[in-house]
Amino acid sequence: MSIRSLLPYTLELVLRREVEDPGTGELRAAVRGDLHGWSAWHLRQGADGTTVAAYRQEVELRAPVLRQVSFAARPLLRVNHTVMMRDGERGLRAHLA
Repeated sequence: MSIRSLLPYTLELVLRREVEDPGTGELRAAVRGDLHGWSAWHLRQGADGTTVAAYRQEVELRAPVLRQVSFAARPLLRVNHTVMMRDGERGLRAHLA
């Protein structure tokens, strides 16, 4: 998959499913490419009967260009990540609606 937000850089990732367990509501994938680590969704039923989805990830930046500028550009990278995650949530909500 290719991911791009505000910055003129596209992250290239390969995700491989590691866990898909309907009993626990867990979906977890290994992440490789410009990021290395994992991402996971946990689904559960809320008190009002709705589905509650929680997303977590633990990744390490591996993109050489971003690793070289990451310390100096950390505030900009954080803003970019926040915008990307917000837009991803909006897209997911629109898709599920």
